[in-house]
Amino acid sequence: MLVRERLLGRLRGRWYMPITVVSAPAGYGKTTLLAQAVAANATAPLGIDCWLTCQPGDGAASALGAGLCEALGAAPPPPATAVEGLAAAVTEAMWRRSPQQVSLVLDDVQEVGPGSEGARLLAAVVAGLPANGHLVLGGRGAPPVALARLEVEGRVARLDDADLTFDEGEVGDFAALRHVPATQVAGSAGWPAMAELSASAPAGVAAAYVGEEVLAGLAPPRRRALALLAHLGPFDDELATRVLEVGPGDVDRLVAGLPLVSAVPGGERALHHLWRTLLAGEVAPDEVARLRRRAAALVRRRGEPAAAVRLLLDVDARPDDDADDELAAAIVDALGAVHPPVPPDVLADWLARLPPAVRSHPSGRLLAAVVTVEADPEAARLRLEDAAAAFRDRADDLGELACLVQLGQIAWWSEEVERLVPVAARLFALEADGCAEAAPLACLARAIILDVGNDSRGVLAELDRIPPDALNDVWRGAITWFRSVSLMHLGDARAALDAAEAALGFAGPLHLAVTEGARIQAQWFLGRGPEVRAAFPAAVEGMAAAGYRNYTALAAAQCAIVHAHHGEADRAAGFLAQARAVAASPDAPLVDTTLALAGAAVAVAAGDEAGAAAAIAGALDRHPLGQGHSAAPQQRCLALIYVLVPASRPAWDAAELGPAFVVARDLARAVVAARDRGRLAAEAPPLPDPAVATVHLPAAWAAEVGLAAVAAGRDDEGWTLLGHDWPTLRPPVATLAGGPDRGRLRSPARTALRRLAVPPAGRLELRLLGPVELWRDGAPVTAPDWRRERVRLLLAYLALHGSASRERLGDDLWPSLDAEAQSRNLRVTLTYLLRVLEPERASRAASFFVHQEGDRLTLRAGDRLAVDLWAFDDHERRAADANERGVPGAVLDHALRAVELWRGEATELVSQPWALAPLEQRRQRFAALATRAGELLLAQGNPESAQALAERALTADPWMEAPHRLVVAANHARGDDLAARRALARYRDAIHEIGLSPDEATLMVARLLDEGPA
Repeated sequence: MLVRERLLGRLRGRWYMPITVVSAPAGYGKTTLLAQAVAANATAPLGIDCWLTCQPGDGAASALGAGLCEALGAAPPPPATAVEGLAAAVTEAMWRRSPQQVSLVLDDVQEVGPGSEGARLLAAVVAGLPANGHLVLGGRGAPPVALARLEVEGRVARLDDADLTFDEGEVGDFAALRHVPATQVAGSAGWPAMAELSASAPAGVAAAYVGEEVLAGLAPPRRRALALLAHLGPFDDELATRVLEVGPGDVDRLVAGLPLVSAVPGGERALHHLWRTLLAGEVAPDEVARLRRRAAALVRRRGEPAAAVRLLLDVDARPDDDADDELAAAIVDALGAVHPPVPPDVLADWLARLPPAVRSHPSGRLLAAVVTVEADPEAARLRLEDAAAAFRDRADDLGELACLVQLGQIAWWSEEVERLVPVAARLFALEADGCAEAAPLACLARAIILDVGNDSRGVLAELDRIPPDALNDVWRGAITWFRSVSLMHLGDARAALDAAEAALGFAGPLHLAVTEGARIQAQWFLGRGPEVRAAFPAAVEGMAAAGYRNYTALAAAQCAIVHAHHGEADRAAGFLAQARAVAASPDAPLVDTTLALAGAAVAVAAGDEAGAAAAIAGALDRHPLGQGHSAAPQQRCLALIYVLVPASRPAWDAAELGPAFVVARDLARAVVAARDRGRLAAEAPPLPDPAVATVHLPAAWAAEVGLAAVAAGRDDEGWTLLGHDWPTLRPPVATLAGGPDRGRLRSPARTALRRLAVPPAGRLELRLLGPVELWRDGAPVTAPDWRRERVRLLLAYLALHGSASRERLGDDLWPSLDAEAQSRNLRVTLTYLLRVLEPERASRAASFFVHQEGDRLTLRAGDRLAVDLWAFDDHERRAADANERGVPGAVLDHALRAVELWRGEATELVSQPWALAPLEQRRQRFAALATRAGELLLAQGNPESAQALAERALTADPWMEAPHRLVVAANHARGDDLAARRALARYRDAIHEIGLSPDEATLMVARLLDEGPA
């Protein structure tokens, strides 16, 4: 292979230019040159090369986007992602590699047609290209992207056919490499492909006849077979062997020694397009058509109907109706429920290219309907019903089934369950007639019917009958979500959560929000209240964005219940109003019951139990207990109904309930006992974990149960429940202590008020990432006791360690004293500290901030105490999570927030042995976060801020390599190469001191600096 140094030098310049275009007709060696440039970079890299060979069909943004993401090592977005989302995924995959340079090489970019969605995607990538990103566009003509403005700005480099033509010296070098006289290739006019053929032809043959002479050495059967292969496109051995009807190994012999045969990623091979021209007379169009049909039949049998459609759409001649029938059948396969769904933009391309005979075929009408689903679902439904009837008239079960699949999805998306009835009926009929492909969907239809009848065990039994590989991932996601919902109906929250998380792995954009709602609901019943309260509003927004009105209403109503139970009546009322406003079917049993129960929960939170009882009683009149779709929300709000509607209790007492709802019934009975007797019954079961109890009970009722447990002598349970979320439970406890109602609980309520801490009025902020400081409501604390060093150290110790035993505190804070003196000093110092933290606290009253349980002291986290070190750790964790997910914008946001908290050396703590390790860890993490933020800012085109962050990182860790590298890169980006070289020398001096060598990433930056643009 001829190495073309003059061109490789110019392509080396791609690392200094956002866009490089390599354009020339077929046969000029573009792919070879680009591959050589990538190989040359690998020996002394300036950055990371990523390669994509564009394929027919990359005019679809989804196909091109998936290829670009795969080339960059990023997970591709879901198939229905919009162009803007695809472009963001591509540019973020480049951005996150900063400060390393990333070159994305696109070969055969002519496959992305001008005006296509793929071209729109490329334009969006160009527009959003980060500063560390570079595009190399190789193709046979101008790329399908407008580059004039960038070219005027000097941001585009070009190589064309004049550049790629062999010069005189290269012609001679090429001839020597092929061991032929230079005169033999002199007539190629510098055209690399012609030079390649000339080198393979007999000596002395004129260039005009090179192709014919090369072919003259081939037997006619071989020429014919090669002509067919040239029209097949990329092929693997199995495909070529089967369609050419040759024996094993014959394909290798067929192309052996043949020039202009290239390997395609994925293990396939392809003949250069020049062979189509040279071999044009060897096969007739109808032969090419039959070849493509045979290939399409094979890939259909391999389970690749979308590939079959592409092959059949490219058939140039249709000698009979069989080709149209084959295309129609492949479309049916591709739109069924078994194979992976085809992106909408690809379907639109298929529709535009359909021959008239197939367009009028039921398959063509099916395709036209699917293409219009998103824009006009009602028109699509009518077209699908028409196509289904046409398939039925033809006795084409698979075609009708494909229509039923689409009709079922529309009914699902529009939440019109009644439209599923005729679909289900027809599925059952097809199943009864022996259509095996209908059986999995018939199982799903029966499961839906059983769900309407509140038979969750029957639902699970039907879902279990569906083989895992019987349906594609979209349907598997729906089925797994359905399993999660049914398991939750049975009260198995743990299994429901597992199923919901599994479903998230299959869910597309439209189903993601609904599936996330199922996951959050399972988490709620597992006692993860704070997590749910934080996540639920976003899930509601997601459902609203997806257009699911009823599901949005259900989620917003459930969100209202969650916040109402936590005592947040106003916020809960806002979600309830949203639920009522958005509901598409407010009279449907499921929606009506859920809205009524949410209204009752909000009323209880507002202190209106009579209004809540009336709302529930009215809902039960409309939808009796335990019947149909109303049963599920009734179970979820079991305690509300049990306590407020006494007539419901016998039914609940007799009901067979799952684990989560047995707990709810026990708690509801505890509320009734607290009100009737002022204490829990002796035979009452143990109270559950407080986190679970507060899921099922409104805050006021949880307070009553806790007090009733204390009154019954079950102190551990009672105080644990009351102390779990005392700021929320204290107001209702105070009401019970002072009011005439619930008189039996007045005494334990007053005891609780004396024993449990009063939430302080102000908000404290402890700063440890620098000099130790304490602020209250935006002003520094200056109390005399705060000036005591041991008071500050005790608070810092608890913040650093969270919890510690008294013995450990004494040993660490007073290491030179004996145990008795340590204990005395700790007791006195703790008194001073509590006086600083809670100056309004009554004598002997419990501390809100420092929880004392047995021998341990614990600093309580919460809204009233912010610790910069805790916030730093949280932002670092979130940045790491975002980095793992490939979301550099979130990485940058959290890294900058963490860096802002760092005020410098914690001078007061660094001399303390117990503080040294945790502070050293944060110092190193600060340097890493500052550097990462700087790297991402550099790729955003902000080298000044990047350098400032790198210098801050170096003050924390002068020997850390990444910030040194960032300073060099930032200076280079600012155009100050002198400063960049000084920074590089400073780094080399620093690592020389500790005997290290630069890593490859730093060497890349150094090479970029040393070489400069060509």
